[in-house]
Amino acid sequence: MALFSILPNTFKISGKVKYENLKKRLLSSITLAAFVSFLINQYVYSLITELIIVPIFVIFAALIGISQSLKEKSSANFFQYIILVFTIFALIHSFILIIKTRDFINLSFWISFLTDALGWLINIPLLFLFSYVGQLDLILNFFVEKKTFLSFFRYLLVNMRIRKQLDVKQLNTTLITKVELGGLLRKCYQITFKDRATKIDADRFILAFRTMKGPKSMYKGMDQFFPLRINCINGSHHRIDFWEDERLEKIYQTGEFYD
Repeated sequence: MALFSILPNTFKISGKVKYENLKKRLLSSITLAAFVSFLINQYVYSLITELIIVPIFVIFAALIGISQSLKEKSSANFFQYIILVFTIFALIHSFILIIKTRDFINLSFWISFLTDALGWLINIPLLFLFSYVGQLDLILNFFVEKKTFLSFFRYLLVNMRIRKQLDVKQLNTTLITKVELGGLLRKCYQITFKDRATKIDADRFILAFRTMKGPKSMYKGMDQFFPLRINCINGSHHRIDFWEDERLEKIYQTGEFYD
């Protein structure tokens, strides 16, 4: 249940899972507005009452939309005021019921309210995995004509093995002056190093960027993805090192692109 409670919202988070987005989603699930919404939804009216109220809300919402499209601010404000009055009555109704039933002293009541927040906390590792797996899927769509579970799993294992070989502590970010995007499908990185950087330094960063394990500070203003090519140059624009996905050679020869 904790997973399904957050699934609709996982699609609202960008491909690159950002700490700020997760924090915003988590905090929004425990705000006063979220609690008020929970109360209103917790104590529903009878079926007949619901059948009367819901169409009324739909009609007023439609009238607000029409008024706004016609730039009739006074009419839109009037209908919004009516909906606000209905909402206040619904909130009062919920507060009366919660006091009568004394549900607020039950642990299950608060667990129900915190379900979304708990869902986000429990599934944070899964959300980061979604981001990683999603990028794997994109790169396979580009290279593989017929994607199978076996090809996906094989590519995942290869990348996990490469990631394991990398020691992030060996990455000296002070050697880098700039990271840029460009090239084929804007899936290529160009990393500019200081002149004192060596080929060994460039090799380490190539390994990091090709497996989405580069330092977070290097991805400012850009998404993390599995690149098609990585070019490493120094301040004089002389190439230090270069990496390109070997599968590109077949594409260059045949001109076949899969999407």
